[in-house]
Amino acid sequence: MIALSILVALFAGSVSYSQVCAVPGNDGPSTISGVVNTYYPAPPSVNASGTTIPVAAVSNIQSSLTIIAPGDLILIIQTQHANINSSNNSNYGAGTGTGTGFTSGGAGRYEYAIATNTVGVGGGTITTAQSLTRTYRSAPANSSRGRRTYQVIRVPQYSSATISGTVNAAPWDGNSGGVVSFDVAGTLNLGGGTINADG
Repeated sequence: MIALSILVALFAGSVSYSQVCAVPGNDGPSTISGVVNTYYPAPPSVNASGTTIPVAAVSNIQSSLTIIAPGDLILIIQTQHANINSSNNSNYGAGTGTGTGFTSGGAGRYEYAIATNTVGVGGGTITTAQSLTRTYRSAPANSSRGRRTYQVIRVPQYSSATISGTVNAAPWDGNSGGVVSFDVAGTLNLGGGTINADG
């Protein structure tokens, strides 16, 4: 069986795979348009590692509201994470005296995992079938770095799909959104439609 996964994000990143196939085709055949993903933001000041991922309530007003169930494919992505020198002088940014850049960070890192429990749109803790390959962080900005934010996205798994019109990412709202991801086990018919992660 051929599996196709599409990830569209507004930034580049590095990928890790803790496990990739959940239940291919679990959401059946579908004609898709609009927002197909459910976006769970990270609660403030937490880490996701091992087999547990804390998530806050779905707050993006354009998010799908499909809950996470055992066997669902999820995408964990570090959306914000930059270390920065915040001195009010020429070291601002990279700390090199140029006033530009940042020192390092993990923004854009992501991996797929398989959920083993149910988590409703009110948030909770997702458990995964295998350990994550990275640690994902959520924390407010401070004098040495910018804000850290991760999100967990429920990835629909269609047996076949036809795009009708436009499949959109929910716009980034400061905590979640900005990514389109879905899996198709069989045939994906673009049907003249588009996939859009603008905004």
